[in-house]
Amino acid sequence: MNILSVFAQLVSLAMEHSQKFMEIKEQADRDSLTGLFNHSKLFYDLENCEKNKENICAVFIDLDDFKDINDKYGHKFGDEILVKFSQLLLNTVRNKDRVYRYGGDEFVILFTDISKDVGKNIIERLYAAIRNFQSKISFSAGLSTCDEVINSYKEIVEIADRKMYLSKKQGKGSLRE
Repeated sequence: MNILSVFAQLVSLAMEHSQKFMEIKEQADRDSLTGLFNHSKLFYDLENCEKNKENICAVFIDLDDFKDINDKYGHKFGDEILVKFSQLLLNTVRNKDRVYRYGGDEFVILFTDISKDVGKNIIERLYAAIRNFQSKISFSAGLSTCDEVINSYKEIVEIADRKMYLSKKQGKGSLRE
């Protein structure tokens, strides 16, 4: 009986530690300000998508002139914009899509099992949502698919990033596919 009691305590302790580990891992995968997945989680997920040969589409988003917002209204206001924009992103994409804060005012969306046209339509909905939320805020975006990747799925983010910069050069507030 005593051995069973000790064994039960060990199992209970192991389960408690396992739960704590999962909580810490979840925190490590998230951006502390927005609650979105972070940069590290993005590249972990890209590796899994590549292993599973998933059909994915990536969108790289950068808020236009965000530094000016921080300079004019302060960083606290800028943080509030980032949090609200993150919520707009989550409310616009499908449940199975993943949204990441890449860093600063940059975000990445990974769409799974989606055509480029459907991904483009979701981003157009996001443009409409941001105009309804705050007409003075805009974003530039680049969209790429795994069809454009040569060596590794990690390239999909690099390609979308380059397209986003082309979008900015063409006048900001638009999507480059």
